Amino acid sequence: MDKKALFELGRDTQEIKEQIPSIVEEGKNLLKIAEEIEELILEKDALPAFPVNIGINEVAAHYTPSYKEERVIKSSDLVKIDFGLYRDGLLTDTAISLSLDGSHKEIIGAVERALKKAVDSIKPGKGNGDIGGIVEEIAKQNNYKPISNLTGHKIEGEILHAGVNIPNTKTNNTHFFKEGEVYAVEPFFTYKEGSGYVKEKNEVEIFSLLLPGKPRFREARRILQFVRERYSYRPFAERWIKKKFGDSFIVNASLKQMLKEHILKAYPVLVEGNEKPVAQAEHT
Repeated sequence: MDKKALFELGRDTQEIKEQIPSIVEEGKNLLKIAEEIEELILEKDALPAFPVNIGINEVAAHYTPSYKEERVIKSSDLVKIDFGLYRDGLLTDTAISLSLDGSHKEIIGAVERALKKAVDSIKPGKGNGDIGGIVEEIAKQNNYKPISNLTGHKIEGEILHAGVNIPNTKTNNTHFFKEGEVYAVEPFFTYKEGSGYVKEKNEVEIFSLLLPGKPRFREARRILQFVRERYSYRPFAERWIKKKFGDSFIVNASLKQMLKEHILKAYPVLVEGNEKPVAQAEHT
């Protein structure tokens, strides 16, 4: 691993992250927000590590704006922006939560404190389950619930989820950190009325290549070639495909066919089990 290149990518990621509060405004369309952030990534001579995720209130993960997005930011929303950069075989992954009217500032402050303490506690020989205990303790001290079935994750090169998790609750240690490893630490909190877990919603806007294949539709083969050349196995947005190939019946049918044939993997939108707002913080 090229440490210098990774730190430079991290610096570029942080510079974009610092601009997020000025981009997220009341009344602004979610698609415009995502496209502005993705344009900033391109200006860094990088690509999005995955589509910019914008989670509003109970939406915890895996939502990126659609091709014809109509939703806008409300002042009362708990907004989560999750994004990352990809360059020269390396990835970063980061997230920030925002509350424009301040109604969610306490839970945001608590999840950010959990992130900082978790990051500060990671060192060679420390167990991943112990880090989950740190996150859970801060959640409970502040009368919130951690999301138990969302976790941080190891990053290896351009593999975003590389098989080792950092839980958000106390668990038995299944891995002990080693020097030279890279992780995204990612606490999620919800309110005490929440369930403390997320469930899948019947809505998908993000996909990735799962296995090489030869789809029957000619248009599907064109889309697959584009995905392999542009994104490889990194997640991509349906809106990126429609921006390239158009919003047509054959494009929609091609995506469905490749899902059915297990050529593509879908990432359903994840929402809090009791549909209570979720706050997130993340750092690589």
